[in-house]
Amino acid sequence: MINVSIRFPRCTWIMLALLLAGVHGCKQQARPRPVASVGNSSTDERIDEELKRGRMLLAGGNPEAANRIAEECLQLEPQNGMALMLSGQSAVAMDDAETGIELLSQAAQQLPEQWAELNAQIAGLLWQQNRLQEAGSRFADLLAAHPDFDEARRGLAMLLNQLGHRFDANQHVRILSQRPDLLLTESELLTLLFPRRAEPELTELPKLDDPDAVRAVGALNVVRALAGAGDAMEALNVLRDSDVLGSGDPAAMVLLGQVLAESGQFDELEKWIRQIVASEPRRNECKAYPEYWQAVGHWALHRDQPRQAVHLFAEAIRREPNDVVAYDGIIQALEASSEHEAASRLSQRRAQIQTIADLAETIRRQSDESEDSYQRIAALLADVGRPFEARGWRMLARLESRSANDVLRQANVELAKLMVSEELARSAEVMLCGLNPAMFPLDLASLLADSA
Repeated sequence: MINVSIRFPRCTWIMLALLLAGVHGCKQQARPRPVASVGNSSTDERIDEELKRGRMLLAGGNPEAANRIAEECLQLEPQNGMALMLSGQSAVAMDDAETGIELLSQAAQQLPEQWAELNAQIAGLLWQQNRLQEAGSRFADLLAAHPDFDEARRGLAMLLNQLGHRFDANQHVRILSQRPDLLLTESELLTLLFPRRAEPELTELPKLDDPDAVRAVGALNVVRALAGAGDAMEALNVLRDSDVLGSGDPAAMVLLGQVLAESGQFDELEKWIRQIVASEPRRNECKAYPEYWQAVGHWALHRDQPRQAVHLFAEAIRREPNDVVAYDGIIQALEASSEHEAASRLSQRRAQIQTIADLAETIRRQSDESEDSYQRIAALLADVGRPFEARGWRMLARLESRSANDVLRQANVELAKLMVSEELARSAEVMLCGLNPAMFPLDLASLLADSA
């Protein structure tokens, strides 16, 4: 028995239901159409009519009868994609997810126009079956083929959060924040404000010596929860025993570096850095993550190289601008570099970031969905150079008193203006309070050579 409690975001099961129903935002989809039969036209017409009747039976809550019709059609035409789809959906409705996944996978091969819709349903089913890695691969394949399939992107973001890949999930949410005809949910916007949190929230840790229990809630989520509670050694034990680190997943590798750095294990951190930089492909993968830049930033401070540390922490902030620990690091590095004016500006920015986090925590804990709270967060985010997030919170505020259609129209107007605005053009500069990382050159090779 797994001793764990998880609080899922309110949108998770709604999202899964949409995926299983085949509702999505892929604009390139055509309506379902049976594959042309190699038989005569009367057989084709008979299959068409029977499948139509089967879909009506399935919609009416009679999956057994619908499945019988699908099987009869498959006897006449074994590779009929629409019959395979009806049979798979009927199996799902009869609580036979394994068969449903197999049949829907076959249908996807026969119905290229329905490939995206069917794979979205399969991904949702795999997720329900707790086959998270397989579900993630399906979502990733969907987005590679259809980058504008926004509901698949939403599903992948939620799934990545469940696996503990917070930064990867947030990157997908940031893409969604720039989409027209789409409003972010409160849960999606909150993930951007708590980059170190496990999501779904772990309200109780699993049994740490049970790999299956840890895997069920996401090893990286457990590591984050332990590290956040100050138990770095236990966090490292869980991480080092995990499949995700053993597989060389960059999200796990950079989290290892972050925990080592923030717990002051600098000998181990140096070994970690040398392992990362020894392989160019691995280094390039890890450099995408803010944890990499933070870990090396702490190492630079430890080696009394504060100007290099400024550059490193600035890169971390650019990637996850609501992580107060990165601000602590850059402020310390600037002070040690005698850049007191810049340090003062970043200290004020840190206070703003903390205020945003405190307001968001009130919403998160007390379900305070007031228009005023949303507007306050939106105003603060606009001030710190994050216009897309600010727009998302403003739209949430307006939903408190206006219809979704009205808000969506207004959101599209604001997005069009924002994309060509001076506010967006200056957002990167504003985010770092005018600090230019190029003025603090980074030479990682010399930094490592100094410690040899």
